Amino acid sequence: MNNEPLANIPPLIIPPRIIPQGRPCIGCGYNLFGLNPDGNCPECGTLVANSLRGDLLEHCGPEYLAALHAGVFWILASVLIQCIEMLSSWVYSMVLRGSMMTTIFQGAMNSGSSNNLGATASTMQTAQAAQLTHIK
Repeated sequence: MNNEPLANIPPLIIPPRIIPQGRPCIGCGYNLFGLNPDGNCPECGTLVANSLRGDLLEHCGPEYLAALHAGVFWILASVLIQCIEMLSSWVYSMVLRGSMMTTIFQGAMNSGSSNNLGATASTMQTAQAAQLTHIK
């Protein structure tokens, strides 16, 4: 058994950690091969550790997430407004079309003329009467 003090044992040499494969910097795209993961990118100064984590949203800052949230909110709000506008224009066109048809047919019926419009109105009235008898 050797009774030498621990001071005489040569220290273990731990090789520095380096990035073994080429990974691009998320800030500038610089190849980070051979750099220390605890250091900064030599081109833009972004932490190398940030580039090693990836582009997941869980690693993003709260300001960026708030901007994304606001953007998604405004996109969804505009889609909703557009749907409401389409629905209201469809309802308005149905109401307008119905009131125009009623006005045309009432005018033809009130005038009692035998022109083509009056013939169309009487044909339409006959068709409506046939539908009503069919429903009963």
